[in-house]
Parts: sequence; C-alpha cells; structure tokens
Amino acid sequence: MHAETISFSSYADAREIALTPGWPWLGEAGLQGSREVNLGGVPPRRVRLRVSEAKAHGHSTVCSIELLDVDQLFTSRIQIDFTLQPNGSGTRLTVSGLFARDLAGDPKSDPELSGHLANEYLRSLIEKVAEEIEGIKGRSEAARRPRVGTRRK
Repeated sequence: MHAETISFSSYADAREIALTPGWPWLGEAGLQGSREVNLGGVPPRRVRLRVSEAKAHGHSTVCSIELLDVDQLFTSRIQIDFTLQPNGSGTRLTVSGLFARDLAGDPKSDPELSGHLANEYLRSLIEKVAEEIEGIKGRSEAARRPRVGTRRK
C-alpha cells in the first residue's frame, strides 16, 4: 500500500505537529490514548488510530501508526509508516504499510479487494492529516496576528 500528497505547510510546522504525542489534533479521543477517525472509502470505516512512535531524522519524520478495528477491541487492521519530508516550501506526506488480508470483511474474499480498500483508507487518512496540519498552521498564524481595532468617527 502506498499513498502520498503535498501539504502547503512548511516542513518545520508539519514536523512539529506530527511529533505531538498521540496526535490529539486528529479525530476524536478513543480508548487508551488512541484517536477515532472516520475514513472515506467504499464502505467508509471508523478506525482507532494509535501512534506507536514518532521520530525526526534529519530531513524526514516517520510516525509508526496502527489502525485498529473499532468493533473488535485491539484488532489491528492496517500498520503504516507515515513519513513527512520537505518539498520546496511545503511538505511531502507519504504513507506505506501492511494491511489485514480480510480487511474487506470476508476471509474468503479476494485479497486484491482488501488491498484496494486499504489504499482508499490510506488516501482518506493522508488527506485528513494534510488538511489538519494546514488548518492548525492557519489557526496559529491567525492567533499571532495583531488585532487592529476600528474606531468610529
């Protein structure tokens, strides 16, 4: 599985956000420090996301992430490395990893169907992360701007 996109946030900003323990900026609070996230796909799926490790290495940051089944406690469905790298004035976000063969729901189904579904979920996840990183950066810049009052004459 593989997906990638470009975020318009600088690498320094994206790295700082990605290194935040547990990614509290994504989805909703879940069990044991996880985050619950709705992923697009056919069918859409709610997953429990757990960041097990996040490290910056020179010009790249790698976050090891597990996507768990919400309905079956502690059942790992997808394991990924989420990588951030500088790309001009933005950041390249890349996801690659492994998925459960029965991700599509039926153990007898074609593993290719699960692979297709896993790629849909990863594309959805990477887009959500890029949007959140850009949104967080936008909100923090707005908060730093001085407010100018208006006077009535």
